[in-house]
Amino acid sequence: MMQLRRRTLGTLLVVALLTGAGLGAYGASSFAQSGAPLVRLEQPPIIPVAAPESSSTFRQVAAAVAPVVININTV
Repeated sequence: MMQLRRRTLGTLLVVALLTGAGLGAYGASSFAQSGAPLVRLEQPPIIPVAAPESSSTFRQVAAAVAPVVININTV
């Protein structure tokens, strides 16, 4: 009885794997044959951005408030 269950389970597993592989191959081939792309990619416009301030700005602020303790926490 146990032998029959193992054989049945094994057969069903092989059939399921072959069916999945066949459907996957069919879906991949039908997707590859379509000529038109699904999404049209456009080049985004280039917007000029101001250059970031130099790192000396932090030094200037720290020098201006010298007796103060500066605590920078990042989350």
